[in-house]
Amino acid sequence: MLNAVRIVDGCHPGLPDNVLIAFSDAVYNMGPTIACDRELSHAAIYLDNKDYNKACNEITKWNKQHLPGIYTRRAKERFVCLTPTSLLQQ
Repeated sequence: MLNAVRIVDGCHPGLPDNVLIAFSDAVYNMGPTIACDRELSHAAIYLDNKDYNKACNEITKWNKQHLPGIYTRRAKERFVCLTPTSLLQQ
């Protein structure tokens, strides 16, 4: 998981913690394309532009396997991404 954090931070240094956490989890499970490939991922472009709400909402579009558990995981990543870290710690 630490490697996924390093990948996301390398592509987009200085992300808010909640966005970094969510995209690191996504990268851990799917690979770096979602966060780093500006040609294949709208989320990567939105992260570049610091449009975090749009980037977070892209996460749920990455359901390559149509399994209930995958939908649940992407929804949780989106939730974390859209929730300020201070609220996650409560």
